[in-house]
Amino acid sequence: MNSLREIIEASPGIRHLALASEPTSNEPQPLGPARWDWSKVQRILVVRLRSIGDAVLTTPSLFALRRFLPGVQIDMLLEDWVAPVFEGLDLVDQVITMPRENTAMRARMAREIRNRRYDVVTTCMGERRQLS
Repeated sequence: MNSLREIIEASPGIRHLALASEPTSNEPQPLGPARWDWSKVQRILVVRLRSIGDAVLTTPSLFALRRFLPGVQIDMLLEDWVAPVFEGLDLVDQVITMPRENTAMRARMAREIRNRRYDVVTTCMGERRQLS
């Protein structure tokens, strides 16, 4: 037994997991159906408000987004004290800052962001949503 397919097909308890057909090429295959049509995405907002460490750890995701969607506008929303870390980073088109403890300003910023009509909003560490 050399392949995962052979192992699965030889195991009665998990035989139902066997792949239906052989791959037709050596090209990378998606892990599942796409949630939305990426060819229509024009604007993405990446949100990392508080943790400076988590914000820095989003850089590989930003690199992947930029590589996968080179013509798309990628903005990043950060608290004002974290934003200087991303100044001059060419993976992001715009860094949007939010004040740390001003509730009225946060509400105003939320309205402004909604008005920008992003196609996709993500935290890079959690759930992604397509906005309509």
